[in-house]
Amino acid sequence: MEAEPLETNCIFAIMKFEEVLQKIIVLAKNHFANERIGISADTSASDISSWDSLNHVIFMTNIEKAFEVKFDLLQMIDMKSIEDIAKATYKMLN
Repeated sequence: MEAEPLETNCIFAIMKFEEVLQKIIVLAKNHFANERIGISADTSASDISSWDSLNHVIFMTNIEKAFEVKFDLLQMIDMKSIEDIAKATYKMLN
């Protein structure tokens, strides 16, 4: 009996890390639109006054929907910056 191939989201599986990072930066800019700071890979919750625990969960839910991935609570808690989120998302896609 032949093994079935693992399911992957082929749309996102071919994305490079930089593409994932840029998409997450755009999502962050949209989510935190009322903030007057530039958002980059180094941006973290301490840089954005409205990035509290509730907004973190909402932001992460938006990322899960955008990339069709699912993070567990401990993963979400460990993500401290845009780059952390991008790395974890990229890892899930590949």
